[in-house]
Amino acid sequence: ERISRYDMAKILCGQFDLPLELVNPVLSHEVNLIAFRPLDCSLDISLASSLLKTQLIGYTTGLKLAFG
Repeated sequence: ERISRYDMAKILCGQFDLPLELVNPVLSHEVNLIAFRPLDCSLDISLASSLLKTQLIGYTTGLKLAFG
């Protein structure tokens, strides 16, 4: 599942009953980073999915299993 860092933070807030006001969305070009960061930093797990016999789970499901 593709998910932004902002959406990850919102899901974390929901999982741990934290106020969404703790998360401030910021566009990449608004942050003064020293090193270049790609706009899309998604992890492609298609190779792992094709090789592993274990079915991989999504971010939200993983959080619920780990901290549910």
